[in-house]
Amino acid sequence: MPAPVSFRSRYKPDKVVVEDLSIGAEPIPIRVINNYSDEKPNIFNYATSNRFTNDASKMVAPVGDMKACSCHPRSGCLPGECECEDASSLIFDPESRIVGQPIGTSTYNDHHYVECGSHCRCRGKCNRYMSHDYLMKKVEIHYKPNMGFGVIAKQHIAAGMPIINYVGTVVTKEYHDEYRNQLASQTDYIFDNLNEEHSGIAVLTDAAHHGNISRFINHSCDPNTQIVKVYPYIYAHGSEKISLPKIVITASQNIRPGDELFVSYGSSYFHTRNIPCLCYTFCCFVPPFDFEEKAQTEKEAVEERAVRRKAVRENWHNTGDIPSIDPPVFDID
Repeated sequence: MPAPVSFRSRYKPDKVVVEDLSIGAEPIPIRVINNYSDEKPNIFNYATSNRFTNDASKMVAPVGDMKACSCHPRSGCLPGECECEDASSLIFDPESRIVGQPIGTSTYNDHHYVECGSHCRCRGKCNRYMSHDYLMKKVEIHYKPNMGFGVIAKQHIAAGMPIINYVGTVVTKEYHDEYRNQLASQTDYIFDNLNEEHSGIAVLTDAAHHGNISRFINHSCDPNTQIVKVYPYIYAHGSEKISLPKIVITASQNIRPGDELFVSYGSSYFHTRNIPCLCYTFCCFVPPFDFEEKAQTEKEAVEERAVRRKAVRENWHNTGDIPSIDPPVFDID
């Protein structure tokens, strides 16, 4: 009689095809796992901040040109007193690192947040900054058949917690419509973000050749992350310059280790390409032909959310941010 096969002998460790995709740019190594083949992500320039085309950089307002708060560094920048806080339509708690859920049916993308910084009288010492120029939560990249590479959580993340900034090459619609159309036809890595104060100017962040791990986040019609627009200053009305927000990928649902991160690309992504969505969530808005037999039910989705909510609550001590590489610098010359 053959000896029983132990669990340890049956277990196959993940096959790491890239030890650190960021090449040291992030606080922790970003592993790429592919248990199906030796395929690796296409080569791109890993970066933790945006770069700008020449024309785009001329249209974006420098921080020093914009309005800042006049709070004393020891005041704490309180609501009703801090101009940056009052200019925000979202509430952010720097202690829990949670962005408050919007009221009603609106989403994070319908709102914005204004950070304090070195240009403010408080010098940013109030800790109102929501985002960092580095990965804030532990994640890695996994390959899945029919899906390609995606971003997988390696820690518990509570709903409302910022995860990472979406970065890339910034171009503007006014700068070059033809260039924008060329990019849109060649890449799936574009965020088209209409600026609130300049509604006629589209700001595009293209991560096809320059970006970070956020470029691998796949689509779902029931996503567990949303976009928060974070401005580094208060917009000065009447300015001819663009007030450019940071695009902060933020958890909109509770997330457990092993869960894949998803964001909504919008229905136009699928309609313009004439392809179906393969998320198979109960609320899929471009379902494939086999949707009925494979789709998740709304009841199953609700039950899963309850399980994740309980898991995050029980593991709250594991929801913290990754320590930064360097401490933030607030003072200016």
